[in-house]
Amino acid sequence: PNPTRKSLVIRMNYITLIAQKFLSGRKGPGKFTGIISMIGMAVGSFAMIVSLAVMNGFESRVSDRLRGFDGDIRILGKIDSKIVEQIQSLNNVQSVMPFIERKGIISSQDGQEVIVYKAMDLEKMHDVYDIYFEKELEAGSGIFVGKALAYRMGFSLGDPVELMSPLDMSFTLGLPPKIKKEITGTFQSQVLDYDEQIVFIPIEIGQKLFKRIKGYTGIDIRAKSGQDIERLSKSISNVIGENFRVLTWKEQHSTLVQAMALERFLAIIILSLIIVVAGFNLASTLSLVTIQKIHEIGILQAIGTPKKALRDILIRQGFILGGKGTLFGILAGIILVGIQRKMGIIPLPSDIYFIDKLPMELSLWNLLVIPIISFGIIYIASFIASRKASEIDPKTALTWNK
Repeated sequence: PNPTRKSLVIRMNYITLIAQKFLSGRKGPGKFTGIISMIGMAVGSFAMIVSLAVMNGFESRVSDRLRGFDGDIRILGKIDSKIVEQIQSLNNVQSVMPFIERKGIISSQDGQEVIVYKAMDLEKMHDVYDIYFEKELEAGSGIFVGKALAYRMGFSLGDPVELMSPLDMSFTLGLPPKIKKEITGTFQSQVLDYDEQIVFIPIEIGQKLFKRIKGYTGIDIRAKSGQDIERLSKSISNVIGENFRVLTWKEQHSTLVQAMALERFLAIIILSLIIVVAGFNLASTLSLVTIQKIHEIGILQAIGTPKKALRDILIRQGFILGGKGTLFGILAGIILVGIQRKMGIIPLPSDIYFIDKLPMELSLWNLLVIPIISFGIIYIASFIASRKASEIDPKTALTWNK
């Protein structure tokens, strides 16, 4: 074997051996503070794992709801059937839904409400959207309103309502187009204000109601499974030209996506403070160990142990203490996440949230960033304590009276 490599292994072994001997010989306050340091590291790592898993879970559910309601990609502009055929012919596109979107008024005997109409082929809605309806679609038979809007307006299934489009008002008669239809069903997305604002109507009704619109105002696109949405969006832009806006679901809801990312970042910073406090405790523990083992440190210095080796011994002690707590906390967090995903032991009130159990998801990035933060704080705390130990005078150490 390489002599240099062999000497490095021997050096690492004796540093680890001395570090373990120092820790096993702890007593009194040094042992107690060491246990507190381990618990602090474990609690901090556990809290970060669980918090990030919960935030990832909610973000994933919200993202699925947004994609289920808006599709993966949306095209906005004056769209005709030729553009629809071009998009549908792309290899990575699974299905498309051309629509007409227009602000209008829905009224009944109990009042009026300004809403957004979305006219489309209701028979093919499920090809693009993943929306929960309380009643199965019946193509062309009526309209679909959000459950929140139905509750506020007092709508029930089968109730007649009047649809109006003031933006398409005739200048000659001075009256907006009106169409009477029955409520065929209600839907529930529980995301943003869709349940209060959106009303789905058949495309035939939309074409009669919106007299000033020719063709479609947009297309919602569902990409094939596993496709890169950003790349597909750029491909669509190249195909249809610059006269149209092509937006991914993240770009449509950029404010919400950025807010969720900022929330996750701030959560990591705040929860890292638990580990920082445990790091201070770890530094004090190593300082106490240094005082308790000052004679041994003096002997090591007397036999020629370099200062770097002494620092490495203290740093190794820090990683042994803090590392155990960190790994235990991460392991406990992963176990809890796994149990929650399989068994759902932590429920949520389904009348408040759109799910009935606490969602938890972990990514590889989470499992990397938490140990990096924890071991980084451990190293800083251990390095601070080790510098003090390496500066002890050998003569003072050997004559020290405990």
